This record gives sequence, structure tokens and C-alpha cells, in this order.
Amino acid sequence: MRGGRGRGGDAVGGRRVPGCAYERRWLRLPGLLPGVVALVLALGCASAPPSDLDAWDELPMERVEPYPTRAERQRREREVAVVARPGDAALESSVRGEIERGLRDRLERLAREAGADVRRDPGSGADETAAEDGASGPDPSRVDPEASPEASPPPDLVLSTRVVRGRHTASWKRPARRPWESEAEVARRPGTCTHAVTLALEVGLHEWDGTLAATEAIVSARPPSRRWRLEHGSEQSYKDVDPACSLSSAALVAQLESTLDEALRCLERPLSPLLAPRGFVTAHRRAPDADRHLYRITLGSDHGLAPGDAIEIRRVERGSRADDASGPDERLLVVGEVTDLLKPGLAWIALDPERALAPIRAGDVARRARREGLLSSLVGPSCEEILTESNAGPDA
Repeated sequence: MRGGRGRGGDAVGGRRVPGCAYERRWLRLPGLLPGVVALVLALGCASAPPSDLDAWDELPMERVEPYPTRAERQRREREVAVVARPGDAALESSVRGEIERGLRDRLERLAREAGADVRRDPGSGADETAAEDGASGPDPSRVDPEASPEASPPPDLVLSTRVVRGRHTASWKRPARRPWESEAEVARRPGTCTHAVTLALEVGLHEWDGTLAATEAIVSARPPSRRWRLEHGSEQSYKDVDPACSLSSAALVAQLESTLDEALRCLERPLSPLLAPRGFVTAHRRAPDADRHLYRITLGSDHGLAPGDAIEIRRVERGSRADDASGPDERLLVVGEVTDLLKPGLAWIALDPERALAPIRAGDVARRARREGLLSSLVGPSCEEILTESNAGPDA
């Protein structure tokens, strides 16, 4: 029999003796298991997973006042209409009509992308603008021939638009004279034409309170609950021999529409969440072995929600005075996150109620929060200089 020494202890016949130090190190590991289990329990990982909702405790909830009606709870999407108000008379009528139609179309597209239902009423200010420029009226494919303004209630929200000011100026800069050139030679070279346009717009958000019977009446009788003013300008330069710097109406409209697009990018951030589908909080559950909370909302995958989406919980507070026509105010309470418990028309969100500004109640409004990437915030227009929100109230 051949003997030898192994690492950490004796070896016999090439085999390690169980009592050697090498094996004793592994034999000590089972003694660590109770400590690992205790650590897992302390961290709360042993509590019921969110998928096992039956194991979670259902907690009672107070209700908001007034509690949303059954019809309000069933209707998630908000119906929106856009109404054009008289604009800047200094603009040429054809140009003004193009800008007002472009503003209306862009706001309708913004509302659709936010998840709202867009309605265009016959006889609205937008269609009057079209008729003024020779159009035949509303698009027959988009209007029910048997419908009338009284056939259905007004939309939930009305966006009123107005082109406050539109200006266009042109300037021509003579080319610099080179040392060897004569005046006649300089006159034959093109100079630089610069066309500058500025736009000032107003967009108001009006909410229907159930008392008015027509869309136009909402705009004329109620001041907007939110009002934004946008002012933006742009310049385009090119070479031209003619110092008059003439510009066709089509080119002017194209430049104005490009300016309009940049301005409305700033309005999208505050306006889109107000038009997004709205759900309500209906239930609250808590994990039995840990301080984790889930809240059920009446929005789901059919409203575009996905796991990980941020959800705002808001408290709707109506004015305390009977003559307050500015509409209800919404106060952000807390932001939660959509879990994997997601179905059409229903989702469970995780949030910490201790972080909420007020206790969350059944009937609080839930809507998806808008997230903007860092890149889009860096390359976009300077919205601080373009967009301002004025106090709601009667027009000056």
C-alpha cells in the first residue's frame, strides 16, 4: 500500500479521507442553510406572489364623492371635438383657412393618438372655414346624414382653437462686393432672401357638465378649464436675384405648417394625458406576509396598457362654488406600475400607498402617465419659449 499526503489532510490509496480539512469545509455548508432561510423570510420573499390573488387580503376602501356613475365607469375613452374660432383677419383668407384646417387636423390626430374618440359635428366652425374657401362643407363620409346636433349628447371635451396672429416678412440682402468686382458685376449675382413667419395660437380645453345641448354652446358659454398660448417663428433663406423676394401662397403655407408642427409638439406633452382613456380604482389588496399593495383599475390591455407602464392615480375635485364654471380640478396622488395581472378592461397596479398625497379611494381616476425619452427632450424645440398656460377665464 502506497501512502502519501494530500492537500488539507491524509490520502489513502489516492482517495481522500472524509475527515480531512478539504471535505470538512463542504460538510459545514448545511449548517448555513437555516441562516439563508431566515434571511429570505426577513426580506419578505416568502409572501404570496401577485399571481396568487386569492392569498392576498382584500382591504375595504372609502369612496370618492361624487362616486362615478355606472355609465362613467363603463366608458373609458373620452369623446373629443375640435372647434375653430374666428382668427387673425390680417392673414390672407386662403392662407388663414389652410392654417385653421391644419391646426384642426393636427389636434384631431393628437387626440386619436392619445386614445380619444374624435367627433366632427356638422356645422362646426371648422366646416364653416372650409366653406369660406370654396369647399362644399363637411366630408359626407365622416358625417351621419340622419344625425343632428341634438341626436346625441355633446362630446366630453371640446378643444377650441384660434389663430391669434400670423405674420410673414421678407428681406433681401445684397451680395458682398469682392475687391475685383464692379457694381454691375455685383448686381448680376444673386442676393439672399430671408422669409420669416410667426404664429400665435390659442387652444382651450372645455369640459361638458351635462347642462348644455350643443358643442358650440360649450365653447361660447363656458370658459376653458385649461388654456394654452403658443408663439413660434421660423426662417428660411435662399438665393434670389430679385430683391422683391416673392413667395407663392403654397410655399408660404408649407412654411407656416412646418412652424405649426413644431409648436404643437410642445402642446402634446400637457394635452395628451388629459385626452387619454380614464379608468377608476375599484379594489385594494395587500400581501399577507409583507407590506406590498395592489390596486385594481378599470383600464387594461385593450387600452394599450402593458406590464411596466406607469399609471397616475388622481383625485378629481370639483369647485366648491356653484358659479365656478372652470370645471373640475385633478390632483395627482401617486404613480404606480402595471403588473403582469393584465386583462382587457382590467389591470392590477403595484404602488406604495404611503407615498400617496392622500388615502387612495374607490373611484379615484387612473390614467397612463406620459413618459418622454431623454433624446426627444434634447432635440425638440424650446418649449419654455413657445408654450405658456394662462389662467382660465373669460376672453379679454
